[in-house]
Amino acid sequence: MNSISHRDTRFTLTKTRLKYNNDTNSSAHRIAILLFITGIATSTHVWPIEITSEPTLTMDPNGVTPLAGAVQFSTDVSTRATVTISNGADSWVKEFTDYKTDHYHPILGLKPNNTYTIKVTVTDEINDSLDLTPDLLAVTDPLPVDFPLISVIHSEPSRMEPGYTLMDKLQRDIGNTPGGDKEKYTIILNNMGEVVWYSTLGARDMMQSKNGNLIYRQGHEIYEVDLLGNTQSTLH
Repeated sequence: MNSISHRDTRFTLTKTRLKYNNDTNSSAHRIAILLFITGIATSTHVWPIEITSEPTLTMDPNGVTPLAGAVQFSTDVSTRATVTISNGADSWVKEFTDYKTDHYHPILGLKPNNTYTIKVTVTDEINDSLDLTPDLLAVTDPLPVDFPLISVIHSEPSRMEPGYTLMDKLQRDIGNTPGGDKEKYTIILNNMGEVVWYSTLGARDMMQSKNGNLIYRQGHEIYEVDLLGNTQSTLH
């Protein structure tokens, strides 16, 4: 039943698109509609997915998450996105399952001082797909000179629970000067102890909510922020 519903929806849109140029080639348009109804023609031949806003990649969109970025683009029909990220040595795939026409997706898990190729594929509700071109390029800077030194003594990922390690923003003096500089960064490590996210946002006793956002208290206020640095909610 869902498949029929999706195809009916596409037919309505296709018929509207065909009517738009009806005066130029009415016979061809009527044949295309007839073929679509009888199932002789596939939706790909009648109306391919169109990109209405070209894909762009913005790294560190809020100036507080240097290793995170966002891909943005639009399609003429509702689609879901699959993103493949690779730096030549590591590669992974992230699927975003919500169907929409206006897309804005976080790019996470990048390491410092690297260059990544980002491939985006969109799929519509009747399973037609389109690879977006050209591929996007993400370049990350080295860690700041004042970044804490992290040493991995021993790591056995096969014996670990899946996931990442969150190191919240420490509020301790650096060195022996009371009231001096404080640690500046909230850090996320992968299972090899490598930095894959950091931010100047945060405080002590941070936690991650089920939706992936970070929650922390600063003064008398509690903040919820996503991994792009957008404040999602504030409790006074």
